[in-house]
Amino acid sequence: MIRNALFGLTACVALALAGCTDPLAARQDEVAVPPQVFFTDRGLERDVVITIPQAARVGAGQLLVNVTIRNKTGSDIPLDYSYRFMSNGIEVEAPSGYHHMLLPAHGYQAIQFTSMTAQGNDFGLTIRPAR
Repeated sequence: MIRNALFGLTACVALALAGCTDPLAARQDEVAVPPQVFFTDRGLERDVVITIPQAARVGAGQLLVNVTIRNKTGSDIPLDYSYRFMSNGIEVEAPSGYHHMLLPAHGYQAIQFTSMTAQGNDFGLTIRPAR
């Protein structure tokens, strides 16, 4: 069911974007932060845009998640991120440690992570300024 919903949403977004001829200005593509994503710093919410996470089942039923982050500023932003997998609001796997990434000025960076088991049906992603 999640897979069908994600496919439908992806198809709608692709069709909507197909008519675009010019890139969107940085302030025109603001969307609400997905509920699975948590920023530890309010400034990050202002400086980056998170795409709608794409999730799919792979292998033996593990949950594969793809999230793209876009930097709206003219400076590189060093970030740390951590993820966890849940089922009905309860963590089913230990949270990952923090991973470092450098988000280039006005650039994109993809985050991809996969659960170890098929138990998780949701995820959480925490993003903070690099330490």
